[in-house]
Amino acid sequence: MADQEMVNLRMDVLFMLVVSSPQVAEEFVKQGGLSLLEATQYNSEGEIRQRATHLLEHHLLS
Repeated sequence: MADQEMVNLRMDVLFMLVVSSPQVAEEFVKQGGLSLLEATQYNSEGEIRQRATHLLEHHLLS
């Protein structure tokens, strides 16, 4: 994975966008974002894995 700071920043931005706008969440899913987030979830450790799981379970798969 890329530099951890960049991954953290990416997760922060994604979380803010998805939580603030259902349209953004819908477009993210349409554009294939779920598979990228799942890859992040399974190829990361600790906090990044938890954050990816939270986004998937609470904001994108519901």
